Amino acid sequence: MIAMCAYIRMMLCALYVVMFAGSFDFYMIDQVSFPIPILRCRSRKVIHYCHHPDKLLCTNRRSLIMRMYRWILDTVEELTTGCANLTLVNSEYTKNVYKENFPIIQRWNMFA
Repeated sequence: MIAMCAYIRMMLCALYVVMFAGSFDFYMIDQVSFPIPILRCRSRKVIHYCHHPDKLLCTNRRSLIMRMYRWILDTVEELTTGCANLTLVNSEYTKNVYKENFPIIQRWNMFA
């Protein structure tokens, strides 16, 4: 539930920026990718700085409800990460972790 609250908080922040902030050349998102599609409405350029995927941090998937909840969050995390114009990582390790754990992005050839 903590992850969902963080995602909602970031989406609300992005909505505020899109509706009330001035125009920017680009937006840079760090860690939480959920606001990327919202920010793309305002600007064509969104940079996402990747860390360890959230789906790898949550390992409690014992119940059916938790598996369904995490499947939704994990899928949306991957799809919204793929919406960024540019994805930056800080190491080859992080790049490889993203390649291995985000197959949809890999199919889109988002990583060189």
